[in-house]
Amino acid sequence: MIKNLFIVCLLILCLVCLPQISFACTTIIVGKEASTDGSHFIGRTSDAPTFSISRLQHIPAYHSDKPIIYRDDMVNFEITLPSNELECFAVPSNDAIHENNTSEAALRDLWWESAVNEKHVGISATETINSNDKVKANDPFVKSGLREGNIPRLVIPYISSAKEGVLRLAKLVEEYGMMSAEAVIFIDEKEIWYMEMYTGHRYAAQKLPEDCCACIPNDAMLGFYDKNDKENWIASDDIVEFAKKAGTYQELDGKFHLALSYGTPKRDYSQLRVWAGRRHFTPSVAGKYDVKRQYEIFFKPEKKISILDAFELTRDRHEGTPQATDKPGNNTRPIGIDRTEQAHFIQFRKDCSSPILWVSLAAPEFSVYFPIFGLPNELDKNFTYYSLDYNSNAFAWKLFEIADLATHDRERYSRLVRDKFSTLEKKFVVSLDLLEKKYNSQGANAVLVDVTQETVKTVDEVKAKILLEFTKKRIEDTKNLGKDQVK
Repeated sequence: MIKNLFIVCLLILCLVCLPQISFACTTIIVGKEASTDGSHFIGRTSDAPTFSISRLQHIPAYHSDKPIIYRDDMVNFEITLPSNELECFAVPSNDAIHENNTSEAALRDLWWESAVNEKHVGISATETINSNDKVKANDPFVKSGLREGNIPRLVIPYISSAKEGVLRLAKLVEEYGMMSAEAVIFIDEKEIWYMEMYTGHRYAAQKLPEDCCACIPNDAMLGFYDKNDKENWIASDDIVEFAKKAGTYQELDGKFHLALSYGTPKRDYSQLRVWAGRRHFTPSVAGKYDVKRQYEIFFKPEKKISILDAFELTRDRHEGTPQATDKPGNNTRPIGIDRTEQAHFIQFRKDCSSPILWVSLAAPEFSVYFPIFGLPNELDKNFTYYSLDYNSNAFAWKLFEIADLATHDRERYSRLVRDKFSTLEKKFVVSLDLLEKKYNSQGANAVLVDVTQETVKTVDEVKAKILLEFTKKRIEDTKNLGKDQVK
């Protein structure tokens, strides 16, 4: 009964805390020259509108004599795909349409929130953005086409570079159209590309300058577009002229500006998170919060950024500022929120043989990131569990239990969780060279076993500790009760 009551309370908490926006993620990007170790990486918090389970999934290569017919039954969309698909490893979010369908095809076609393929190309999709009414009126979204849940599946199994990812997605957008405004991030061993899709068929993408970083919320943020810079830009042929036709064309400092022309007015909901990124990475110039301030998407950090710094940014709740979420009456939007279903980073280290997929299978504030090398195909069933039915052994459910207790009294429980998990994350970072040696000699499965065993051990220790403290607190709360109440 106690277990069932806990589950019901957890589900209710997840539902009542939802904002009105459908999906609301935060993207973090760091270039080679902006990082502490010469690596470059992309990451995103996947903030769900409803309670959801994320998991690990290996997707084998697929070869057929016939084209593949892909159907997205949720939106009645069908497309013919190439007959040969690359092997991939993904962290999918479970679409409700497949809740009771465990066939290989159904599981293969889930929404891959993040994925890496055998050609060492990674994708994070998607960052929901906003575009203005005028551009949407001139090029409406389609009723059945590309959406958050199918973009990774339609792109990542067929590309050999980040730029190829942009080009393939651009072609699909032009042919089939978008159902909503979204942003997608591609990464490979050499570079990072960030792409925004504003209307049914208009898009723009920019290659990240290697000495820059970015913190991107749910708004269009690409800035000064240079149509002559073919090396660093890919966009709809009429991206400038279309804005003029729609009556939304805007310049800043005499130059055409994408976000001002295609985006919406700044909102606290997004601008607070942009400011959080500046506070972390350029603290001397971030200044006080200003919803109207124009931030450019890519900027140079004051200090080199480590992967651990990026992890901490995903946990930011405006601590130490007037906008801190723990201040009475504050209803601000932080990066670290309880309804994040999972978070991830895809990191390419300098001169290393494999990308690293860092995964947090719950909201990062009270979860832990662990590294995955390569494309492991032997997975612990507790890391692949996808049902919403409670399972005490499933890794994601263990994290949900910890978070449910910790978020009720952060002052009492936060350090019990964070200290232990931060120590493990630092240990993993220090051990990356050793883990890569093991990957090169024994393969991806051997590394994953070591990493997940240590992660599970730490999570179990944290869970036991926080439950003990919770029990002590309940005992303390009964000391002043009358005898009849105690009975």
